[in-house]
Formats: sequence, structure tokens, C-alpha cells
Amino acid sequence: MTLSPQEEQMWAEYEDAVAKGEVEVIGEPVFRNGDTALTEDELREIFGVGRPSLGASHARGEGRSPVIQFSLTREDKKRLEDYAASHGMKTSQAARHAVQLMLANA
Repeated sequence: MTLSPQEEQMWAEYEDAVAKGEVEVIGEPVFRNGDTALTEDELREIFGVGRPSLGASHARGEGRSPVIQFSLTREDKKRLEDYAASHGMKTSQAARHAVQLMLANA
């Protein structure tokens, strides 16, 4: 999965915060066979990848994430689903990415 520049920046800031000890550690690392920690890819396989909600327990504390609904033709919906599947993402992620690209070039 390819991250957007904004996502790359967010994760870089998070990694810096972890390195500085600014992120509270919850629990212990998850180990495989009792000796080696799971890799990032293995954790993604278990927990999935997605955009966090903007709920009050999150950094921005702005409540629920805004929702927009729109209709597509069956053909466009199928094309979007196929695109998302071939790029290892959910349909909603692919739709958000398309909107972000359109707005970035507006």
C-alpha cells in the first residue's frame, strides 16, 4: 500500500513522538513463537489498515468523521471495487484517494 504525502508526514511525526517517549506504551509487544516480535506487515494483516475516526478520543477531538454519500453507476462501482482490490485497499479508501487527488489538482 502506498501512503500519501500527508500520511507519510503523519507517520513520521508519530515515529518522532515515539522516539522521544511522548507516546504512552500500552501493553507489551506481540511475539511470535515467544521470541520475535511481529513485523509491521504481520500486524497489518491481523488488524487491517484504515483511517482513524476523528472522534473525541483521537488527537483532533472533533467528534465523528464527516460522511458524504453519492451514487455511482453499477459499472463505475465495479471499476472502483476492482481498482481498490488490485491496490490492496478498501473501496472507501480508493474513493477518498480519488477525491484527494482531484482536490489537490483543483
